[in-house]
Amino acid sequence: MKIGELLDRVNAAMIDRQTINYYVQQGFLRPKMKKSARSLVRRYDFSDEDLRIAELMWQYHLQGVAPRIAFEKAKKGKDQASLRLI
Repeated sequence: MKIGELLDRVNAAMIDRQTINYYVQQGFLRPKMKKSARSLVRRYDFSDEDLRIAELMWQYHLQGVAPRIAFEKAKKGKDQASLRLI
């Protein structure tokens, strides 16, 4: 999904484009890159996992948690969820 679609799906949290770009630059989100059909510009292609991490990180951000710690908690939450399924 494109960054606009990601923002629409996380819109309830009121996250902005700059925050998503910061998360990508810091390596918290790892979208695939794809070329636009009309230009040479590369565009982000976010996965559902990126969406989940962005939502959780933004919730932690609103609570005052630093981005690195929020990312670790979001990843840890994923691991715990997968352990519950086993």
